[in-house]
Amino acid sequence: MARTGVLGGGSLSPFGGATTDFGAFDVAKTVDAQESANLAFAIEREKHDAGLMTDAQFAAIQAAYLGGLDQTTISGATAQYTIQMTQYTNDRNALAQAVQSGQADPQQLVDYDRNALGQVVPGSSEYMQRQDRLWTSEGMVFQQAETQVLDNLNEGRITNLQAQEWYKQQAVLFPDNYQIQTDITGKVAQFADRITAESDKAMADGWNKGNLTIAQVIAYTSQAAAADPGGTRAKELQQFARDARLQAQESSMKYRYDLTREYEQLAKLVAQSGHSTGGTSTSKTTRTF
Repeated sequence: MARTGVLGGGSLSPFGGATTDFGAFDVAKTVDAQESANLAFAIEREKHDAGLMTDAQFAAIQAAYLGGLDQTTISGATAQYTIQMTQYTNDRNALAQAVQSGQADPQQLVDYDRNALGQVVPGSSEYMQRQDRLWTSEGMVFQQAETQVLDNLNEGRITNLQAQEWYKQQAVLFPDNYQIQTDITGKVAQFADRITAESDKAMADGWNKGNLTIAQVIAYTSQAAAADPGGTRAKELQQFARDARLQAQESSMKYRYDLTREYEQLAKLVAQSGHSTGGTSTSKTTRTF
């Protein structure tokens, strides 16, 4: 025999018995004041996340909500943490926008991020996220200062050595920022090459202009070879020293040759003078060579 179901009568309860009157439960009465506040705040937070209110408006709602929480309950403690995180995010976003628009100095954002990093436990996920933000803000400060330094260098207001010293000082200011440290290491090496090239050029110019002796040239090139034995620079400087030594020898030989010719000319002049007078001359003659 087929079974028939009657919705209007009978019971759907698996336990049998009379029908249940769901109207006997007042759902609204089971939601206490705290839950109502939580729900209301959740709605306002969704509005904020959707861009339907400003950060300032949401901050006021947060403050009111926080004031009504029972801090001794789990929900109160959890909600307070959520609010603190949201407030941190809003405050940082506002400061970052001010920096981007030129209304705040990038150093203010660095100071904010450093303070925020000190409020969380090292090694935690939140710590690593805040550390990344700090490294980013530090990068902004570093790049801003670096631009000014390079402008001064290009315009001749500072030397390569002074620029290199600036990078070394920056390494002390950002000891934990891997990206900045990597950049600084590369720049210091680049300026070291520039400074060395300038020094080599000054040595060569000094020799070519006659301001350095061959002994000074050899001492310079020998020191360079000892610092980088077998290197390209050492080989080039050693070749320069050999060429300079050869030039010095040629110059010395020419000088001696010129002296010999002058001596021979003088001897001829004296001999001719003796033959022309036929005796001893009492006159004195001064000659400038």
